[in-house]
Amino acid sequence: MKNSLIHPKLAHLTAEEIQILVQEYYANVKVDTLINRFNISCTRGQFFKLLPQRLSGQTCPECATEMVFPRPSRNASLFVFERQLHCPRCLKKPEILYNKRKLSPPPAKQLSDGASSKSLQNKHLTSNDLSLEQAIALQAAVAYSESNRRMTTGRRVSGSRFLLLAPTPEYGKQLTLSLEDIGLLSPIEKGDDRSSSSSRVSNKIVVFGSKYKITEVVTQELIEDVQSRLLKSEWPDHWYEEICLVIFDLAFAEIKEFYEFCIQERGFPYLYEKRVTNLILNLLEDFSVAQCFHIIFRGAQSATDFLVRSNASPPYAVNYMLSTCQRYADRARESNKVLVPFERNRNCPRSLMSTILYKDVLKINDDGITTPILEVAP
Repeated sequence: MKNSLIHPKLAHLTAEEIQILVQEYYANVKVDTLINRFNISCTRGQFFKLLPQRLSGQTCPECATEMVFPRPSRNASLFVFERQLHCPRCLKKPEILYNKRKLSPPPAKQLSDGASSKSLQNKHLTSNDLSLEQAIALQAAVAYSESNRRMTTGRRVSGSRFLLLAPTPEYGKQLTLSLEDIGLLSPIEKGDDRSSSSSRVSNKIVVFGSKYKITEVVTQELIEDVQSRLLKSEWPDHWYEEICLVIFDLAFAEIKEFYEFCIQERGFPYLYEKRVTNLILNLLEDFSVAQCFHIIFRGAQSATDFLVRSNASPPYAVNYMLSTCQRYADRARESNKVLVPFERNRNCPRSLMSTILYKDVLKINDDGITTPILEVAP
């Protein structure tokens, strides 16, 4: 390996030790074990970024230096990292960017005959026909509708102020459109509030003001099939390839929900959508969801103080908040500071997607938000 490709925090290791370190990391040895054994000063989320970059065999057209690829995390192929070829001399540092999929319904699933996934409505669906996200969202929708049937308020549940399918409207829309695409949900038009049922399931749900009904395609057999697969970890192969995407989407939505709560509580306007998105993506590279809550809360506190001290406008305070969050995160990275994770805020009730994914499916409960998401996936 070339010395220029070795991170300073690995400089105390021999070439043989670095090779063993890389091999054991990709053999799924625990990151904490590797950090301790090789005496590396970093956090779990930072670890994979220290690994030597891979030589590409291609030369830079500008300076003729051999170009390199960033070393991905061991979940990168599942976690949708965008691996960028770059020159280590021309660029000050490598770029490893999340290629976050848009919060929109996935493309229609193509069947062997090229038909759209809507044609699945005409066949007997099984869990194999669903993506992992659709399977969890279906369980959430069923739980939601059953709760509405049992409770007069329709949204109150034990231990929480409200029952929510998903943390944010964008994510809720993504889920419902995905279920609608495969024929499991159907929007209820105004004036069409007729009630029908599928097996024992009360079929109406309301997601951030939009009404849907669970269709007749959702049989009790399908519900039990999906639930059994999820709870017993007897997954179709494609679910294992999708788990990191589901974890990421939920983590992104939960952090955005907390960010929106913090600004609404202070009367700040929601501005700079792209900056908010980029901040959350940046934070998720190294920090757990609960640590992101910590960073955002500190930024909101600082922005409030700044607003009072300087008599600035609320839009300027939002700009200050975003910059403060980024600076706080960068300082924590530079000093290897382990941020204390926040607990869930009672004003941001836990969604059914979170409960089913972390408590029922992965069986890690709130470890799902206190652990960096690169380490959450099984």
